[in-house]
Amino acid sequence: MCRKKINMKNAFTAAAEKLSVFKLPRYKDLPEIDLYMDQVISVSEKYLSALKVGEKSLITPSMINNYVKNGVIPPPNMKKYTRDHLAAIIIICSLKQTMEITDISVIINKITENRGMEQTFDSFAEIYESNFSSLVISADAASREKGESLYTIMVENAIISSAARTIVKYALSSLEEPAPKDPDPPKPQKKKKSKPEEIES
Repeated sequence: MCRKKINMKNAFTAAAEKLSVFKLPRYKDLPEIDLYMDQVISVSEKYLSALKVGEKSLITPSMINNYVKNGVIPPPNMKKYTRDHLAAIIIICSLKQTMEITDISVIINKITENRGMEQTFDSFAEIYESNFSSLVISADAASREKGESLYTIMVENAIISSAARTIVKYALSSLEEPAPKDPDPPKPQKKKKSKPEEIES
């Protein structure tokens, strides 16, 4: 049993070492030529290989088709995807574990309206790497130096993820414009009671 625990710790330490140096590409590093879907998937998987746990694919043709169908990314031109498509797909794959796709779409669209995709993607990559590396190093130190169990590390990071997700929800809610209030309906006017006519005597 003790050996099994040591092996699990060693496996986590090895994973942490790999993840602590994880880097996303920058916009200029993305292919300049337009790509077919299978090429988009291959390139995305290569850039995000460190995030893949187990055999489950990070991105599939059906996922990309759904993103297009639901307006998360624009449709391809002649079945080919541009550098902007690829950048958006990488952002989506990086965030979809903790955010709804529709929320990611709102964020991408709002930011790219002002900055364009190149600046949006490069800024995202820098922020993602910084925060990701910090969390990995902290988890690794908790395991190796403090001797915390992997279960404790899982719970602590799940709490961080949950709290961050809540903050994102409140931030998105604050960005939404309040629905216009319906004008108050006119109040019905009270009919004045007519005085009884005096009967002439």
